[in-house]
Amino acid sequence: MKESWEGEFQHFIRNEDEADLLWFTVEMVIKEAGKKELLANPKILDIGGRQGEFSKFLNSKGIKAVSIDLLKVDHNQGAEQVQANIHKLPFQNESFNIIVANSVFDDLLYKFNYSTVIKEIARVLEPNGIFIMLASAINSHKVPELSEYFSRIDTPFTKNLAFSEEEAILWQKK
Repeated sequence: MKESWEGEFQHFIRNEDEADLLWFTVEMVIKEAGKKELLANPKILDIGGRQGEFSKFLNSKGIKAVSIDLLKVDHNQGAEQVQANIHKLPFQNESFNIIVANSVFDDLLYKFNYSTVIKEIARVLEPNGIFIMLASAINSHKVPELSEYFSRIDTPFTKNLAFSEEEAILWQKK
């Protein structure tokens, strides 16, 4: 597995403004899908969270959030960060009700065993929890486990965010 990318462009939230925009997007997607109850007590896992700016932003607002990344990063005050491989998430079953993967599943940057990753995400997500994939290279044709563990939710907002008809942004755990 490729653990880092040498290029200039990086897929991570770098500051509070970007974290705020991502949270706005997550809230919009969840509300439009009719799942507002998840926002009453959100427990969020940020996959590929790098230096933890998203979890730091959410934690500063009283929202429980954890960022996980394969790469070792410097501790970011206020962020809850975990360095681990997403093929074996270091969390108990049903630990989160919202999981966000922002530009993580990109075949050009990293290689994953998607079957294993989707099973792990399903394991740590509560029943009826939401899995949000933004700018993803995977879909249910490529990874049948998506449809095995999750139901696709399409809304006008998620269709605008998607790069193609096949890309689904929002998945609810069955």
